[in-house]
Amino acid sequence: MSLVEELIGKVLDEKYRIDKQLGQGGMGAVYLATHLGTGRPVALKVIAPQFMAHPESVERFKREAKAAGLLRHPNIVDVTDFGFADVDPARVAYLVMEYLDGISLGEVLKEEKNLPLNWAIDILEQVCLAIDKAHQQGIIHRDLKPDNIWLEPNDRGGFTVKILDFGLARLDKADLSSSDELRSTLLQSTLIEGVNEQAAISFRTADTSERRKVNTNSIHPATQLEALTQAGAVLGTPFYMSPEQCLGNSLDTRSDIYSLGLIAYEMLAGERPFSGNSTQELITQHTQAPPPPLEEKRPDIPKQVRLLVHSALAKDPADRPASAAAFASALRARAEGVSVIIRQAFTLYSEHFTPFFLISLIAYIPGIFLIFLELLDIGLKKSSSSFASIISTFGFALSVLSSMFAMVISAGVFVPVIAQLLIAPLRPVEILPAFAALKKRMRAFVTSTLLFYGVVALFFLCAIFVFAIIYTPISIWIEKGPPRRPLFWVIFLA
Repeated sequence: MSLVEELIGKVLDEKYRIDKQLGQGGMGAVYLATHLGTGRPVALKVIAPQFMAHPESVERFKREAKAAGLLRHPNIVDVTDFGFADVDPARVAYLVMEYLDGISLGEVLKEEKNLPLNWAIDILEQVCLAIDKAHQQGIIHRDLKPDNIWLEPNDRGGFTVKILDFGLARLDKADLSSSDELRSTLLQSTLIEGVNEQAAISFRTADTSERRKVNTNSIHPATQLEALTQAGAVLGTPFYMSPEQCLGNSLDTRSDIYSLGLIAYEMLAGERPFSGNSTQELITQHTQAPPPPLEEKRPDIPKQVRLLVHSALAKDPADRPASAAAFASALRARAEGVSVIIRQAFTLYSEHFTPFFLISLIAYIPGIFLIFLELLDIGLKKSSSSFASIISTFGFALSVLSSMFAMVISAGVFVPVIAQLLIAPLRPVEILPAFAALKKRMRAFVTSTLLFYGVVALFFLCAIFVFAIIYTPISIWIEKGPPRRPLFWVIFLA
């Protein structure tokens, strides 16, 4: 009997009684245990004894505990304890998490293939909010995949999503080059799905040229690629790695967004965008090949949603959504359409009428002053026509400027206020910080406003020109009848 099986029924570290085994992975096993002090059921993860001899494996375990411990979010699994315990004849490391009912997204996709759009959006939105929280804390997950996304029934007909396994998470905010950690060469692997043949995965450390081999002959061929990182924990799961992760380049938060795009594609299409026969082929596809058009798999998905998913799969990180929260918001908005957004906008405006009214009042102060000048102009027309003409010209110029000012102020201040209401709806609306934010971006807002007015003016000029061309021959036709010269009709039709 192995040590993993022998742990059942024992008390670990005088605190946790191990009741039964829930699952077993490449690095250890997960048990249902009971905290003796409170009687609360917990999930207890124990690292396999053979990995205790490898400092990098223990370090990954510590990293997972620290990363999850730093985060408090309803969509991230709650880690409550970490430690070492002596279990004859070995010493093991353990990690204690909240016990969750439910099923992983990976298991759902194996049964359901593609998911309805609204269900996929709901899952992705919760995942993105959790990942965005991690990114704000300087933590990059680096191993996002369906098996690390847990769906727990919430007794309301839906699921509460929980992000698992921060074992590959990066905890600092500086870009991390893969030369600072274990790097996989993966060039000698011959992992072929559906073919039962022996393979060896080679990887080396950054400090030495020592090579180690992990025999994967006993692993089912369909899961050999998945088992790669469970055994070595060096790069993440090849199916869900970003191009920069495959190449060993510096990583930032946009690496996780690429993984989110892969998960979104798989949920909607029912299959992964890249499914090479070997790890090297997968890396080539991630770094060079475009994903198959989502339209071919799910033509019922709105075009804007398909384009957004493909943008998350861009090879260049700069072309992906700026953040996980932005990706989630854009997915929701594009999936629901304009009518829902307009309805939400009216609801938001009605619930927070006072701050929006104050902002509008400030924005339209020049317009109010203009109305005063117009009233003054009406009175001056009776006394001095020349002075009245000057006032009228000045009033017209001021009306244009006041409209531009009102648009810049309202758009520039409404955006941060609405963002605050969406992110923190219970926090009081602060108008002065919104004006301060506008001051920093005044040039961009003024430029966009001028371009808008220029386009509108050009449109009206073109409309007037076309109307004049059409109106003249029609008016002549009405007054004098159809002209007899064919040339006129040629010019008119042209």
